[in-house]
Amino acid sequence: MALNDPKRRDFVSQMIQLMENERTEMISKGYDPTNRISQLKDLNTLADQKEMAQQKMAAEAKAATAESKAALMEAYNEASAVVDLVSGILGKNDEMVQQMRKFRK
Repeated sequence: MALNDPKRRDFVSQMIQLMENERTEMISKGYDPTNRISQLKDLNTLADQKEMAQQKMAAEAKAATAESKAALMEAYNEASAVVDLVSGILGKNDEMVQQMRKFRK
């Protein structure tokens, strides 16, 4: 079974905590986990920082998408207003007005 990201983060944190709690026991059995604990802490901090950066970028992308869609709708509405204006001036059966209306299909 594959772990999702929150479970992986929890696993790393639990490993750090367990190794810190059992450091004395592991040293008594010939293994000093100090360097490994430090490495895991650094990697965990880096992973947290990257996650925060990713979340910020996702929020920025969502905002940029909303802004893009709003700008497009403003442009589309203005172009539609031009069709209505020209139609009012030339009449809805004018060839140019007919061509403009085809663009929206």
